Amino acid sequence: MFVRTLLRSFGRQKRRKAIAVLSVALGLAVATTLFTVSLEVGDRVAREMRSYGANLVVLPLSDAGGDGAAFLRESDLPRVKTVFWKHNILALAPFLPASVTVGGREVVLAGTWFSREVAVPDDAPWRTGVRDLMPWWHVEGRWPEDSADGGCLLGAALARDLGLGAGGVFKGDCGGRAFEIPVDGVVSAGGAEDQQAFAPLARVQALLGAEGRVKRVLVSALTTPDNELAKKAERDEKMTDAEAERFFCTPFVAVVAKDLREAIPGSDVRPIRQITEAEGSVVTKLSLLMYFLAGASLFASALGVTSTMTSAVIERRKEIGLLKAIGAGDHGVAALLLVEAAIIGLLGGVVGYTLGSGMALLVGKSAFGVAATARVVLLPIVVVIAVVTTVVGSAWPVRRALGIAPAVVLHEE
Repeated sequence: MFVRTLLRSFGRQKRRKAIAVLSVALGLAVATTLFTVSLEVGDRVAREMRSYGANLVVLPLSDAGGDGAAFLRESDLPRVKTVFWKHNILALAPFLPASVTVGGREVVLAGTWFSREVAVPDDAPWRTGVRDLMPWWHVEGRWPEDSADGGCLLGAALARDLGLGAGGVFKGDCGGRAFEIPVDGVVSAGGAEDQQAFAPLARVQALLGAEGRVKRVLVSALTTPDNELAKKAERDEKMTDAEAERFFCTPFVAVVAKDLREAIPGSDVRPIRQITEAEGSVVTKLSLLMYFLAGASLFASALGVTSTMTSAVIERRKEIGLLKAIGAGDHGVAALLLVEAAIIGLLGGVVGYTLGSGMALLVGKSAFGVAATARVVLLPIVVVIAVVTTVVGSAWPVRRALGIAPAVVLHEE
C-alpha cells in the first residue's frame, strides 16, 4: 500500500516533482561547483601567494639571541629537501651581505644564489634561487651566472645614482680590498633592493674571506593558515595526544619552521608574520565566501522545495484525508511525504553533482587558471546534503498535511 501510493504520487505529479528535482539540482550544482573549486583552488591560491616572496627566514642562533655561530653553513642548505615537509619547500635563497664603498658612499653588496642547481641527498637535483623566490624582480640586461667570477645585478636606484647599466663595471673597496665586478643587469624590485647590489654568493664569500658561509636564508614554503589549534600550540598550551598528532601532521608555518630548524644546525627559523598572516587571511576569507554562497544556494533550494511540496499538499488534500479516514495515522502520512522528499533529494543530488562537476571545470579554468577535476568523494556528501535539504524544506508542508481533517476535506465539493 505504502509503495503503491508512493509510485502513484510520482506518476500523477510528474511536472511538480520534476520542478522540485530541478530546484534541488540547481542549488546543489552551485554548491558542488564551489566545493570542488575550493578543494582545487585553496592550494592554488596558497601557491600564488608564495609568488609574493618568502614566508620564512633562517638566521644563525647568535642573530636570534642564542650562543651559536654568527653564520650558517652553505653546505647545510640542501638538507631542507630531506625534511618531512620537503615537498612544501618551494624555493630558497641564501644571502651574505657585505658593506662596500663605491664612489664615496656605503653600499650593500649581497651575495646570493641567482639560479643554482642543488644536489639533494637521495633525491633529484633541485634548482632554486632568487629567480624562483622573487619572481616579480624585473631585470634589464641578463641574470648573472652563479660562479665565483660571475657578474652582478645593480638595484635600479643604485644604478641610476652611479650612472651604471648593463655592460658597466661595479668597482669599489671592501675592507681595504679593491674589487671590480661586471654589471650584467639592473633589477627593479620596488623595495630596499633597488638601493643594493647583488653578486654570486661565491664571489662575495671570497671577498669577505667567508667561504662556505651565509648570513641568512629566505624560504618560500607552502603552509596551511593558522587555526585555533595552531594558535593553541603557539601559546604553548597543553594539547591532547589527538590534537598534537593533528598539529604535527598539518603543514602549519610553525611545524615547517620546526622541521627546518632541525635540518639546519645552529639555526633559528622564524615566520615572516606580515606574509603568513596576509596569506592566511586571504585563503580563509575566500573559503568563507564560498561556504556562504553554497549555504545561500542550499537555502534557496530548500525554499523551492517548500513551495513545491506545499502546492502538492494542497492539491492532494482529499487523498491525504482519505488515507487518514481508512486508518493511516499522522506517522504514516508524514513518512509518505518525507520519503517522497528524500527521493526528490536523491535525484536532485545526483543531477546537481553532475552539473556542478561540469561547472567547476569551467569556473576553475576561467577564474583561477586551474581545471578543477570531478571529486567522486563529493558525490555521497552532495547526495546527503540534498536529502537533508529537501526533508528540511518539506517540514512545514508535512506539518500542514498533518493538520488536515478527513471529515472536512471529504465533504468538500
